[in-house]
Amino acid sequence: MSTGAASGAGPLAETLCLSCGLCCDGSLFWAVELGSVDAVPDGLEAGGRLPQPCAFHTAGACGIYATRPGQCRAFVCGVLQTVQDGARDRAWGLARIEAMRHLLAGLDDALPGQGALYGRAVAYLEDAEAEPIDDRIRARIAVYREMIGDFRPLSDPPEPTRTPG
Repeated sequence: MSTGAASGAGPLAETLCLSCGLCCDGSLFWAVELGSVDAVPDGLEAGGRLPQPCAFHTAGACGIYATRPGQCRAFVCGVLQTVQDGARDRAWGLARIEAMRHLLAGLDDALPGQGALYGRAVAYLEDAEAEPIDDRIRARIAVYREMIGDFRPLSDPPEPTRTPG
């Protein structure tokens, strides 16, 4: 969902988006819904999902930007918006990105599994019986969840990892 030609493109967007990519690497979303009018990347089906981390996000840019899914087109990064609105400066935006990356590095090492960190954190919290309970990991996940709010609203449910039984 990030690119040098991000929504509201310009030097500021390029600086923040190209230094970030959290919207595409599985840190903020577990998947991108593919709508019926979206161009469907090879190997995926219309109405399906583009799993995160996105295979098309490479070298800090979106490889399918011109035909990216509608959900990606509609995404507005809260950090970028805050800086563009003048509520905070560029240094604050870069610091938020760096703080999130630092937190994510620790979580990535601590959480079991592979793939989207967002989904792995949810799975860890949902399946506490199967995983060793570690209050440090739970505290990091709480901070992670709070920091996600700087980047996007916490309104979409993560992919369910098990069915209610």
